[in-house]
Amino acid sequence: MEADSNIKRCPRCRVPLEWVAGCAQIMCVNCKHIFCWYCLQSLDVRTQLNILAKTFVCYFCLLE
Repeated sequence: MEADSNIKRCPRCRVPLEWVAGCAQIMCVNCKHIFCWYCLQSLDVRTQLNILAKTFVCYFCLLE
């Protein structure tokens, strides 16, 4: 799978996932892990609060 492909693997369970368009916040259909499509960072509840506070590195990824 290429880096710029619309298919990436879940960072937790490694199942291939396809992203067509829309929000960069992805939930794995297999393990329900929530992560950023661009940087593959986990987006658990604590991380989501940091995103709202604009203190998480992934904040700008999710705005694209």
